[in-house]
Amino acid sequence: MQQQYPVYAKPEQNTLWMGDLENWMDENFLKGAWYSLGEQVNVKIIHDKMTGQAGYCFVEFSSPMAAQNALATFNRTLIPGTNRYFKLNWATGGANGKKEEKVPEYSIFVGDLAPEVNDALLTATFQARYVSCKTGKVILNPVTGLSKGYGFVRFTDESEQQRAMTEMQGQYCGSAPIRIMPATTLKSKILASGGNISASQLNLYQPTPLYNQHNDPNNTTVFVGNLSPSTTEDELRAYFQPFGEIIYVKISTNKACGFIQYFHRHDAENAVQQMAGSIIGK
Repeated sequence: MQQQYPVYAKPEQNTLWMGDLENWMDENFLKGAWYSLGEQVNVKIIHDKMTGQAGYCFVEFSSPMAAQNALATFNRTLIPGTNRYFKLNWATGGANGKKEEKVPEYSIFVGDLAPEVNDALLTATFQARYVSCKTGKVILNPVTGLSKGYGFVRFTDESEQQRAMTEMQGQYCGSAPIRIMPATTLKSKILASGGNISASQLNLYQPTPLYNQHNDPNNTTVFVGNLSPSTTEDELRAYFQPFGEIIYVKISTNKACGFIQYFHRHDAENAVQQMAGSIIGK
């Protein structure tokens, strides 16, 4: 059984945010999925400004109580007819309009993944043993759409993250044993699908002074410096997507730096903490 967290409705708030949408999920499909769960809703999909792909949507319910019940009941459960999980939150802040309290997250790197392992299987493998396992994300090749052979798993309990580091080392996920590393120590080569990745060590922080995190509490943008000239926006997105819903990714014309804007501030902060000094590249 998954760990449950209390949810609090903002007065008169009847809209939920829904993330991690697949590209083929349109408004009619999402309405139908909610209808099969007994909910009459309106859906508005928000498309990535850079790629045009659907990233997340807003789901409007008939009442604040209906929205609150849906969040409490269906968050992190399977979307009907798919192997994907609902990722739900309030469309704006938490109770009384205040910002949602950040829940600490602790990540691990999972390597040597078998080709058939997807997000759902990776997540299920860890959730079967750790109730605080939140999500698993397999990193895909942006050109072929195939797994690169590694991914990330996030926990809300640090002790379970630490246990998983030892208990899951060499355990099977799909048809092959997996290799576990701390997500914060990816400062050496990452092995992925039969080859070494050569790249540069990243300089990572939230931009200053215009977007200074102390001046602007709503800042959700991460600056990435010291990029390899060969790094693409799709590749940069693939590395930062495990930490949360991304609005856009942009690499500067001189190819030396980039920007990643997240939907939620705590995801941006987590990305800075987890990826600072990491190695990425082709």
